[in-house]
Amino acid sequence: MMYDYIEDLFPTGMKVSYFDDHEEVNFPEKISHIDSIVFYDDEDYDRQLTIYLENYWSRSNYAGIEKSPILSIDEPDIKNQLDGMFGKKNWREPFLKWFEYNYGHELPYGIKIKTIE
Repeated sequence: MMYDYIEDLFPTGMKVSYFDDHEEVNFPEKISHIDSIVFYDDEDYDRQLTIYLENYWSRSNYAGIEKSPILSIDEPDIKNQLDGMFGKKNWREPFLKWFEYNYGHELPYGIKIKTIE
């Protein structure tokens, strides 16, 4: 039931963009060249998910470095729906499994998500 619910919240076949210093780049050869990965709806280009890597935080000296890579749900309503339906912590592991199954191949060099926000 939870996987079906998650599947219904996100568009199928999301597109992916890679960013280095906030500028879009082609699929990078080295992970050190990117700071974030954005998953978006191909029809209306709405951002759905963003992965923030350590490089993203190092520029702003943010404490997020230790939690990186962070998978962030960009739509607060979606996160609120998951919290309300399944509880604040209960949906995170199944959500990560859903993400890895559907989009893990888009992550360069075996990035493993540490935190979901």
